[in-house]
Parts: sequence; C-alpha cells; structure tokens
Amino acid sequence: MTVRVLVPGDEAALIEFLSAHLETSLMLLSNIERAGLVDRGEPFQATYVASFDGAGAITAVAGHSWNGNVLLQGDVGLEQAALRAAEVSQRRVRGFLGAWAQVCRARRAFGLEAAPAAHDGAELLYALPLAELQVPELLSRSDVALRVPSAAEARDVLGGWRVGYHVEILGSVRTPELEQQAQREIDGQLATGRLWVLAVGDELVAMTAFNAEARGAVQVGGVFTAPGYRGRGYARAAVAASLQLARARGATRSFLFTGENKRAAQRAYTALGFRVIGDYGLVLF
Repeated sequence: MTVRVLVPGDEAALIEFLSAHLETSLMLLSNIERAGLVDRGEPFQATYVASFDGAGAITAVAGHSWNGNVLLQGDVGLEQAALRAAEVSQRRVRGFLGAWAQVCRARRAFGLEAAPAAHDGAELLYALPLAELQVPELLSRSDVALRVPSAAEARDVLGGWRVGYHVEILGSVRTPELEQQAQREIDGQLATGRLWVLAVGDELVAMTAFNAEARGAVQVGGVFTAPGYRGRGYARAAVAASLQLARARGATRSFLFTGENKRAAQRAYTALGFRVIGDYGLVLF
C-alpha cells in the first residue's frame, strides 16, 4: 500500500473513486470541484491524501478541510490517509464526517475515542430520486414563496437562525465566536447560491440550503424553522421548493442525513419521498 498527498492531475482518478460512493462522498466531490486539490486554507479547500493498492488504484481518501473537519471515504488504508492528511495540513482536527464505520475507525486512529464531542453519533442517511419528490400542498398557496434572502436578511435574521441551528442540532454552545462563525457560514452559502428562505407574506419562517452539489446530486442541510412557526410544515415546504429548483437545473438525486432521535425531521423528509439507505457519521469536537 502507498499513501501520498494528492496534487493537481489526480482529479480524474479521485472523482472516479468517489463517484462510486456518491451518497457518502458528495461533500468531498463538491469541495473538490469547487476548490481543487491545492490547499491554501481557504473555504472549501482541503489537504487530500489517498491510499493506493499495488496496482495503483485508490482504496481510501481523507480530506482535512479548511474548517478542521476530516472527510472520509474508502476502506483499506483509511486510517493512514487520515493521519497523513492532518499531519500535512497542520490543522487541528475538529470533526469527522463519512460513513459511520469509517468515522469510528478514523477517530480511534487519532486517539480521540474518549474526547468529548459537541455532536457525536450515527445519523440516518436518506436518498430521494428527484423525479419522485412529493410536493407539499402548502406550496400552492399564493402567499408562500421560496426565495433568495437579501443581504440585510442574511445579516439581521439568518445569522441568528444559524446560531440556533448550531445549538439545537449540532450541540454547540452559544459564544461570540460561534456567532461570528455562523454569520460566515450564512454569507458563504449566500455567495454560492445555495441558501433560500421560505416566506409567508412578508414573514420569514424557515431556511434551507445545500451543503454540497455535484454529479447531478444535491445534499440538503442547514434546515431551520424559526421559533414560533414550527409544526406547520414550513421546513418541509422549503426543502421541497429548493429541490424543485435543483431538478429544474438538472439534478436528479438528493441526499441528506439527520439524527436518529429527530422524529419530526424524519417524518418531514419521509413525506417528501426520502427513504433511509444507510448511515452517516457526524462527530464534531
């Protein structure tokens, strides 16, 4: 087995390997297509390391991202690739993302099994062929619309919602640093055209985003309904409307993951046509 840092020129082999595991590789693929293989520590960039078998075929990949998260895919040599990626990037490991078994393996390799995590556990992985999307009746109302938020809304409303998402969904503690991080994330999603709000009349009631988009697939994430508007189907409508937009521009599949204890979210996604196809690991320190 050979382990080495990936460089420009390795894209074709890497994309071919990851595309065979699209449901758990979409974030890797999206980041690579957007930011390439060179790591300068900028958003969406990562240090990518792969393990190769004796015939030169990739068997595992790890990307230590600009935000400290290690994205994982593969089997043989997975631990070695992850450790090497972190060694080269010289960034702190802030989390692991990938299939649950792979996340557990990488966490053990780093000696972080007992390290306390803000979010720690296996998530349910869902998939939906977009031709089978079930559109909620709510979207037929003339006063309900999905749209891109304004810069003022992103600053004055959505940054706070993103903090709420981190606290409620990811287990983060509210701090000034988290507020700054949340605003950067909202600004980044807005800049890349992957963020929408659902409005009822003049009121913003929910937001949704795509964490990743590549190879004709989108990964839904960052879904949040404002307190006071919950239980009315707004998040489900927001996700459905965003997937209609994705389908109109050529996407054919969607994936997402949610916690095993998030019953309301599970019901909403199932109502849209999503079905569980496996698991996904999300560990954030």
